[in-house]
Amino acid sequence: MHFTYALLPASLTLLLAAFASLVLQADQVSTSSLESVTTSTVSADLSISIATVTSQDETTTASPTTDTSSQVQTTSPDNSISTTGGTVSVDTISSVFAQTTTTTVAATTIEAAFEPFPTFNLVARGAQVNGQYLTGQNIPGTLIGWQTSTGGTHIELSIDSTTNHGLDRSGNTLCVEYGTDGLPNWVELCNANQLKAPEREALTCAQTHDREIQCSAPAKSCTTDMFTLDTTCTVLRGTFSGFYTFSGRNDGIWLTLGSVDNPPAGSNFQAVQLVAVQA
Repeated sequence: MHFTYALLPASLTLLLAAFASLVLQADQVSTSSLESVTTSTVSADLSISIATVTSQDETTTASPTTDTSSQVQTTSPDNSISTTGGTVSVDTISSVFAQTTTTTVAATTIEAAFEPFPTFNLVARGAQVNGQYLTGQNIPGTLIGWQTSTGGTHIELSIDSTTNHGLDRSGNTLCVEYGTDGLPNWVELCNANQLKAPEREALTCAQTHDREIQCSAPAKSCTTDMFTLDTTCTVLRGTFSGFYTFSGRNDGIWLTLGSVDNPPAGSNFQAVQLVAVQA
């Protein structure tokens, strides 16, 4: 603001000068107040902005501390079980259960895999005929054995599912002809008529898991009167379920049946097993 004093009286000039001075002072005060208010406003706005930025920074900075991935990395599960005797690893327990289960499945598989041969030949295991095929003539009433002078072919049998009797290809039945004490009980092939005689009995047989053919018959002792040809049999305790070779003849080595607990005496008898070979 500008004032001109040259053309005014002295008293008025002084008055105007004083007024002008007051106006200038008021203007300065107003300007100073405005600057103060402006400065305060700007300072407050700046403080709010700084606080806002600081708050945002603190929020951003604090966020990773609550991140789940950070917690996972610093937390390790306890893979052990405490007992009165110490600590047992869970991995160890799982391993033991896995091994037990595997062993049980393998055992079940072996049991399910067994299938008996429907028809089979017989091979000796043991005695002086070990590994040799059992042979015969497939004629009712004839003996069967090894290294026979009468020749013959490999005996081929099947086991009837109803009677458990051993049958050859001609329908003859594997049977035993009883002797008296100390004499062989011959194993033969018998037809239906021959099985009616008291001195003969059909064998009951089964094929085991290791392919052995096990047979049995009631224990008996029979004698025949040479004059009347009458046969008398005595039933003994137990059963005959052991196979033996008999080498006391000069026409071969023959198959016989006897007691396992009380085997036949003499060097002519040797225990033998019969093993099925698929025909």
